[in-house]
Amino acid sequence: MSPTTPNMSTTKSELRFTDTNAASDSKGRTWGLEGGLFWWLIGGIGAGIIVFFVLLVPMNSSLTFSFVAALVPVSICLAYIFALRQGKPPGYAWRYRPELRESEFEIRVDEYLNEFIKTHGGNENLELFNQVESCGQKRLDFVLFNKTNGECCAVEVDGQDHFTEGGQTYSEAHLERVVILKRAGWKIVHVPYYRWYRGGWLCDKDNVKFKEHLKDLFQELRSNLLINIP
Repeated sequence: MSPTTPNMSTTKSELRFTDTNAASDSKGRTWGLEGGLFWWLIGGIGAGIIVFFVLLVPMNSSLTFSFVAALVPVSICLAYIFALRQGKPPGYAWRYRPELRESEFEIRVDEYLNEFIKTHGGNENLELFNQVESCGQKRLDFVLFNKTNGECCAVEVDGQDHFTEGGQTYSEAHLERVVILKRAGWKIVHVPYYRWYRGGWLCDKDNVKFKEHLKDLFQELRSNLLINIP
């Protein structure tokens, strides 16, 4: 995904964004539990009630033994919720591994994504992952996860190989991939190379246009991650 020096005249266009449903399919919170985790708790309680009455009535077990046994399925569900799921992204095995960044372009974008995290509550609120596999497609460059509400947003670093030769039009292969990810529910922000590189890195030149696009990028990330700024 490394950008090479583009040889073209720049026309006015905005960052390309693909608006989709959240990959986390977040349903908000119930009793402080994210998304559908509430139903895991209900299931555990239901299973505990069944165990309690089966032991107490048909099997004539003691009240204490029946009660203790009924706590087992409830405890298992609580352990699953709070140890493995609550506060975790949908693919909680995701990792952030800087050595997997594939180009200087990705490194530059990574720096600004970390700046975004620092200015929006830090790692307590947001977490960054990279090279995330999804839908059998080529891995997503970055994924931002909002720990406060379970929302996810993918950030795709689109080098020249994502476009038709010498232009600013996305290739058919790129568009087909986006359709598949969209159907899977991903929210994606596309970061095209021509907004970052023009005879050199625009972020190194105190470029006014780049600052405007960076402001738009941060706003789109806030929108996709449902971050409200007072």
